[in-house]
Amino acid sequence: PFGYRRRNVPAPQKGFAATTLQDIAQAAGISVSAIYQQFKSKDDLFLALTDNLSFIPILDEINASLNEDKDIGYEDVRRSLIEVGEGFLKTHEQNAEIVRMFIAEARSFPEVGKRYCVRLVAPVEKLLMRYLSAQMKRGVLRPVNVELAVHSFYGVFLNFIVTQNLLVGENILIFPKKDRVKQLVDIYLMDMFNPASGDAPPDSR
Repeated sequence: PFGYRRRNVPAPQKGFAATTLQDIAQAAGISVSAIYQQFKSKDDLFLALTDNLSFIPILDEINASLNEDKDIGYEDVRRSLIEVGEGFLKTHEQNAEIVRMFIAEARSFPEVGKRYCVRLVAPVEKLLMRYLSAQMKRGVLRPVNVELAVHSFYGVFLNFIVTQNLLVGENILIFPKKDRVKQLVDIYLMDMFNPASGDAPPDSR
């Protein structure tokens, strides 16, 4: 079998509307007829690009990191959120070209945006919501609106991905590379930490 649906589909460099199946076939080193054997149309092929974003590994890693039963203090929570942030950034950096294309085409091709949200955003937020809720109930974190807390955490890293990677602002917008995820998590936890828990974060940070 041809197996094109499981191969790396080249991201259209000219945008979805301006890219033809001939362009895609040439970039992939195959014939247009071979594409039609697997896809009904260019739209169908474009949606298949979402299959190249393998989010299952990162979701498994996040699920393993967010152990609300074992994490019983500030350091545990901090470590877990750092692992989540590192994995989230790594996944998007490895798929920067495809994610950039998704964002550019989402207005005219909304199904792409929906797939991205369904396959990554919603599962990650669900895991974080469960975890943060448990830490609030335990008293490690202050009781706040958990939905907003989750969106805020996700938004911190999404902003970095968009400005630094997708908009190529790395050389324009100053953003420290050393321990960047640790620093972002520390800033995030400043307003989330519950002083009444008695497990104060070290002053050295």
